Formats: sequence, structure tokens, C-alpha cells
Amino acid sequence: MVTALAIGAPACTGKAAPPPAPTVADAGLSRDGSGAEGRRGVIADAGLSRDGSGAEGRRGVIDPAYAADIGAICDALHRSNADQLSVSARTVTVAMWLGDNLKTAEARAFLVRTQPLIGDAKAAALEAEQAKVGLAACPLALAWRAAATTPTGGAPLP
Repeated sequence: MVTALAIGAPACTGKAAPPPAPTVADAGLSRDGSGAEGRRGVIADAGLSRDGSGAEGRRGVIDPAYAADIGAICDALHRSNADQLSVSARTVTVAMWLGDNLKTAEARAFLVRTQPLIGDAKAAALEAEQAKVGLAACPLALAWRAAATTPTGGAPLP
């Protein structure tokens, strides 16, 4: 019978070593949202985020699919081609595009939570999500803020 002894290893204490702290690279995201840094693609554990949206796992790692959806929301004016339309036609176009293109329930829940907001409040909510997932810019939030400061208020965007 052979007995192995590992001095100072977690096996000696019967406890596993703690996992390393999560990083932006663990989520497969770069600071600018391009994914250029770290592509390990760790998928977040199931669980709720600090805000209850479920977008973060138990360890606080942002689900890459949720981050991609927030990026899609931020860039929805361009991706839907609504930026080529009149201001009055943009709302419906963006809303339909988002309905067809968002992949996560968490991103849809975010839109539901922010739907009653307008102007600066709505822009601030989207910018907070943008920052949370590591995106550098959010054109839709800028459009919401600009619409709130125009004399006519602009057309509300989804």
C-alpha cells in the first residue's frame, strides 16, 4: 500500500483552494467591449446579480451573452438602420430590431425596467449597464439624452 503525502497542499487540509478572483478577461470582454483582451469565454454561474437581473453569476462575472445584448442595445440605432430614417420612424424600427435580436432574458428585463424612464434618467440607466459590462460608449444613451434636451423633446426611443 502506497500513501501519498503532499505537504502544504490543499489536499492536506481536506479543503480545496479558493478559486481565483474573476477578471474582465475571464468574461471574454475587453474594457472597450471588443473582446480583444482575454478570450477564455467563462460563462457566468447561474444566480442573481447585485441588481437582481441575473446578468452576473454568483462570482460577479458578467455573462458574455448579456454583455453582447447590452452592446446591441447601445448600438441599436445603427444596427437596425434606424439612424437612416426620420426621427419619428426610429422608435418602432429600433423596438422591432431589439425584439428580434436580443438573446438573453436579462437584457429584455432591463428594457422592461427602463421603459417608463425618459431622457436623462433613461440614458443614465443604460450608461450604468454599459459601464457594468465594460463598453466604452453607448450611442443610444447619447440619443436619449439629446432627445431630452431638444426643444421638441425629440421622438422617444425604446
